[in-house]
Amino acid sequence: MQTAGIVSARDYISWMDSAATALSRLTPLLSPDLVDLPFPGKRASKFELLNGWRRPQAHRHARSAYHRGRWFLTAPTIPGKLTFEVARPQGSAVETIRILLNGVPVQSEAVPPVGWAEVSVDLHSIAPGHTFCVEIKQTGDDRSLLGASFEVRRRRIWNLGEGPSKAPHAPVHVVIPVFNRLHFTRSCITDLKSQTYAPLHIIVADGGSTDGTVAAIRTDFPDVTVLTTDTELWWTGSMQMGIAYVLESNTGTDGYVLMLNNDTELVGDYVEQLVMASREFDAAVCGLIVDSRDPDRILDAGEYVDWQNYAFPVKNSIDAGDRFVGDVDVLPGRGSLVPLHMIRAAGNVDAELLPHYLADYEFFTRLKRAGFRLGVCCETKILAHVEETGIMPSGGRSSLRQLWREAFSRRSMNNVRDHWRFVNRHAPDKLRGWIKRRLARRVFFDFALRSQLRPIFLPLLWIVRLPGRIMMIARGQWYKLRGLQSAIDRHGWDVLCFPAEFPAFLRGPSYLLLAPGPISEEMVLLAGLDSGKLVSDGTLRRLQCGDWFAFQKVMFGNHPQARKLARLRRMAWNPFRKISNTLAWRRARASIGGPS
Repeated sequence: MQTAGIVSARDYISWMDSAATALSRLTPLLSPDLVDLPFPGKRASKFELLNGWRRPQAHRHARSAYHRGRWFLTAPTIPGKLTFEVARPQGSAVETIRILLNGVPVQSEAVPPVGWAEVSVDLHSIAPGHTFCVEIKQTGDDRSLLGASFEVRRRRIWNLGEGPSKAPHAPVHVVIPVFNRLHFTRSCITDLKSQTYAPLHIIVADGGSTDGTVAAIRTDFPDVTVLTTDTELWWTGSMQMGIAYVLESNTGTDGYVLMLNNDTELVGDYVEQLVMASREFDAAVCGLIVDSRDPDRILDAGEYVDWQNYAFPVKNSIDAGDRFVGDVDVLPGRGSLVPLHMIRAAGNVDAELLPHYLADYEFFTRLKRAGFRLGVCCETKILAHVEETGIMPSGGRSSLRQLWREAFSRRSMNNVRDHWRFVNRHAPDKLRGWIKRRLARRVFFDFALRSQLRPIFLPLLWIVRLPGRIMMIARGQWYKLRGLQSAIDRHGWDVLCFPAEFPAFLRGPSYLLLAPGPISEEMVLLAGLDSGKLVSDGTLRRLQCGDWFAFQKVMFGNHPQARKLARLRRMAWNPFRKISNTLAWRRARASIGGPS
């Protein structure tokens, strides 16, 4: 009944004689939306599942395949090659994989027990621009889900003459803003000269050092560019000077700027890993920031801006196998790599707006709003000397002098003027006013309640807040009264057995005058009753500890033990016995750690 068939049934059946024939014939017929699918991708489709790929995992940027994994790709216009990396997850029995092009085996590769192996597949046999199938197939006999699984990452097609080892390295311009601390600067430059990546152009942007930094760096490292000024520039001014120098001396968009603080230590492949991650994910990137005193302790694996609460939460852990955290809001200025074309599009750091703290957040917020991606590469790390950080916000009581420094010093992370400017430029319109009021309120309460002024302001605060507290309590009691009416409708007189249903101002009197108190096992026996039967028929309920009970109802109706229950109710209602029983029950509960 079809009028516009793609292939006849006779041809289709004839192609099924071999996998190679089937794939070579059927692959060109694929819908374009199934060709060149992103890898590892963010979503799982049935088509990918049928071709061996399991669901992608966040931040892994690798994808697991069961037994086989197929890609349907478009061949480059110039003959080239396909490269990717393969590994086996823990518990996998895969030792060797075969690579097939359109169903024809072309090579085999060993999969190491630990780590990743790079695989390169020659595509000269594929006609330029044609759709073709790549199949990665494990050769073992194990067919269990874990045993036959392997992982793949970093898929890329290279034109002739390109490749990871042959591609020219774009220059990385390392801008180090410094002010004194010559020993840190020397150590930082030494780390950079030990990097596996080249070329590196190191630029020391001195913001007015007085410890001989400029002369020492020029003498010890003559190949390092040193920019100087007579005025103290702080972090942003120095970084701005260094980036401006890079932009003026490089007219193109090829290359990177590495924003680097001198109080850091770099692992040998730090720059190389960042460049690879930036190319692969088309992003500005930073490595994991760890504590120099304990390199296993992650300080920063991604930073975020929570405008709703005006907070800056930091991710400080990663899962095994995570390669790239690509959902961050901002990057730190102490070790981030930024492609030059992003800086030319979004602009330099802004020293006039934010001379020191928050300038990196402002810069990267601007970058992200310009449409560029930010991320953290989990495959390398930078060691930070956190003890060298500026003024940290304190907690508890403090002096007026210290609080003034926290609120207004340029070296303070809590500098309210900087936060005010940052909020003015980037906060959502509907939250901007609320955040400003919160900043002002924080400063006021810090000075009023954390300083020597506390004895003066605390009573005033109580007086100001008292009407609101009274209204809040009154409103709560009103809601509780309405709840009591509902409880009376549900339980009738039996509501006396549930003192928690009463508002606080009625709870004590109603309990003492009307409600039955706790009942001990001894009282039940004295009334000639069986506690187990009374619990099972819903007359009594067990309390949290020991042999203590409470009434579920005070009206017994046609209960066969009504007379004895009435006697037990009088015993439980007796105010003197009620008080002594309540105290005894509380002591028993406290002895076993029950709730208060």
